[in-house]
Amino acid sequence: MRSLESCLDTTCLFNSQESVEYINLIKPVCDARSQPVPIDTMSADMAIKVLETSVGKVVLIKLKGGKVIRGSLQGFDQHMNLSLEAAEEIVADGKPASLGTLVVRGDNIIMISPPPG
Repeated sequence: MRSLESCLDTTCLFNSQESVEYINLIKPVCDARSQPVPIDTMSADMAIKVLETSVGKVVLIKLKGGKVIRGSLQGFDQHMNLSLEAAEEIVADGKPASLGTLVVRGDNIIMISPPPG
């Protein structure tokens, strides 16, 4: 698995533990009128778009403390709190631990990996 620092310009997409794909989500630093776009605006806009297209699909979430959770994204809010269904914790021994339906507080999320496509 790549370190978080090496994933800053890409988003890692996980179908399963063995298969990893990458997609570049960097937006240009200028808009159509060649005006600089604030970095905060770019990040927030892109994050919302990615989450909106990921609703109903399986996403991979990396949390503070090193936990990794995979589940079907049911919804999110402005604080990036996520509602996941059929969630499971991905543990080191490779055997996922079922968690069921849960809400993940946005402050605890380090990375969200959307599904491919």
